This record gives sequence, structure tokens and C-alpha cells, in this order.
Amino acid sequence: MPRLIIVLLVAALSVPALGQGIDFYKGDWKDALAEAKKSEKLVFVDAYAEWCGPCKRMAKTTFEDQQVGDFFNANFINLKIDMEKGHGLTFRQDYPVSAFPTLMFLNGKGEVIHKVTGAKDVNQIIALAKQAMGKDDRSGDYEVAYEEGKRDFDLVYNYVRALNKVGKPTSKITNDYLRSKPSISDEQMTKFLLAAVVEADSKAFEELIKRKSNAEQLTDKDAVKKTIVDACKKTVNKAVEYESEFLLTEAQNKMKSTYKSDAKAFEYESRITYYKGLGYTDQYLATVEDYCSKVIKKDAEAINELAVDISKNLNKNKKALELAEGLAKKASNQGKEADYYLTYAKILNLNEKSEDALKAANKALEITKSKNEPTRNIEGFIKYLEAR
Repeated sequence: MPRLIIVLLVAALSVPALGQGIDFYKGDWKDALAEAKKSEKLVFVDAYAEWCGPCKRMAKTTFEDQQVGDFFNANFINLKIDMEKGHGLTFRQDYPVSAFPTLMFLNGKGEVIHKVTGAKDVNQIIALAKQAMGKDDRSGDYEVAYEEGKRDFDLVYNYVRALNKVGKPTSKITNDYLRSKPSISDEQMTKFLLAAVVEADSKAFEELIKRKSNAEQLTDKDAVKKTIVDACKKTVNKAVEYESEFLLTEAQNKMKSTYKSDAKAFEYESRITYYKGLGYTDQYLATVEDYCSKVIKKDAEAINELAVDISKNLNKNKKALELAEGLAKKASNQGKEADYYLTYAKILNLNEKSEDALKAANKALEITKSKNEPTRNIEGFIKYLEAR
């Protein structure tokens, strides 16, 4: 029995924890390329050196962030390679680097799709990853055959997937295929719709909703929900682009009819996106205030993010900064995190409340020290406040 317990513990510890940052591939880089080719993903490479300070900080912060982990684990085969030892010595012969960290994205053929140097924070690395994904255009592999008139399921399915992956329009191809009433199985049609749906204001979206149960059996409920919610969000962005309240309402109604329990939050979030995108400041601020008090009232992280967003984009608007200050204070009191107190301190400073800003910054410093995390940025801000 003790031996069995040890075996089970070892097995459990060998499985990467969900939501705990990037899960880096354990094999050789050539094996990773083969896996990428098979799964039609890119390989993300963190090319680092053991002595590199920025590399270490990035490993402890950015790479361990849940949002980063969720995005990278879903979209890439991830590799960490010490360029000064082991298979890093072989890797750098084909992929030389001149600075650390070097972050690169390779396709299954081993070609460099995107490459940058320097440490990145959470938002920067996700933006970088999206850039790389946008450059991985495989639609040309299918375009010629499609233009020649070929319409077999695998070709159209893969063509639409490749186009959607790099943000190219697919509505005409999708609609033409649906109108042709192809002789394919129900499973194939469901699979096609899951790949083709990108907007809620489309025939493909309506067809997917009809097959929602089948789609959930084919993949899983979370995957189907993500496809549907992302499509509704895309239609909200389209509403901003065309200044169309009709499209905004359509997205909200389709969300309500599909996922009623999430509809209230989505309605607020979509209105926030719409008002912000069109520069309707008063409506934006009123909706944010309402959203925080009625929907995310106990979500300190979400409240803090809105405070940051307001303070960055409306830092000359007194009314906006007053709201941002109140939200940042609420997030700090609820979440007790250093980042929240630092946000609060910066907004207090914008509102010319230097003494209160200094108190909040010192609280952020105290929390950061207690966790043995880097304090340089906070200390720099405190020195700035003290010098005023």
C-alpha cells in the first residue's frame, strides 16, 4: 500500500497543474517541431541563459501567469531552451541569438515566423503571440484547389480554418458552402460550423445554435461556449466599427437566448465596449459604475482592470479619474494585492492626492516584500512621490 501511494503521488505530481502558467514541452526541439506540424500549431521558444536576470524575472512572473498559460497552452507547443548548454547548443546553430531572452515562434517546418528580444509582461507577450499567429498564414495551401472548383469537405474545412486563424474573411466561402447543401454527415457539418462561426450575425451561427447539443458531444461544452461567446463579441466589435446599435442588440439577444445566466454580464460588457469604442464617455462611465456595483462587485481583479483602463484612456477627465479612484480603492480593500494598491496609488497621484498616494504605494511595497517579490518599480514610484 505505501508503494502504491508513492506511485500515485509521483503520477499526480508529473501532471502539470491547470491554470498555473505555461506548460513547457519536455522533449527535444526537433520533437516539438514534429508535434507542431501534427497539431498545426506554432512552437514558442524562450531562448534564455541561466545568468540572465530578465529571463529569471519573466520565468517567475509572465510565464506563471494564468492568462498567459491558458493562451499559450491552447495555441502553441512551448519550449524553454538554455542556449548555453544541452540541446540549446545544437539549437543555436540553426537559430542563432545575440541577446537574452530571445522569444521566437517557429512553424512545423522549422521556419521562424516571428522573433523578438527582451522580457515581456503579460499583455505584451499575449500581443506578441497574436502577432505571430497572424503571420502563420496557411490559407495558400488550399486557395489554389478551391479556386479550381474543388469542394470536398476536408479542403473547405481546412481552408476556412486557415483563413480564420489569420483573420481573413470567410463569410462568402462559408455561406456558399452552406447554400450548396453538401453531401456530408451531421458530424462533419457540426465540425465545419465550429470552425466557420466567427460572428453572431451570420447564417452559420444560427445553424450552430441548432446543433449546439451535437457540437457539445463532438467536442465539449466549454469549447462550444467559447466559440459562441467569441462570435457574439466579434459582432459587438462590428457594431462599434459600423456604429450600429442594431448589431449591438443582436449580439446581446443571441447571447441571452443561448446562455441566459451570462447574459446580464455580457450586456454590460458589450455596452462598455460599444460606448468606449465610439467615445461616448458619459455613457461609458455610467455603465462601468453600474457594472461594478451590480455584476462584478466582489471581483477585485476585474474592478482593478477597469480602474487601470479608465486612468490610462481618460486621464484628463476629472469625472473619470474620480470614478477610477473609487474603483481602485474598492479593488484594494477587497483583493489586498500589491498590484491593486499600486494602481490606487497611481490614480491618487493623478488626482493630486500625494500623501494618500504615498500611503497606498507603501502598502503595495509592504505586501510585495512579504512575498519576496521584486520591489524595484514600487520603490522607484515611492521615490518619485517623496520628491514632489
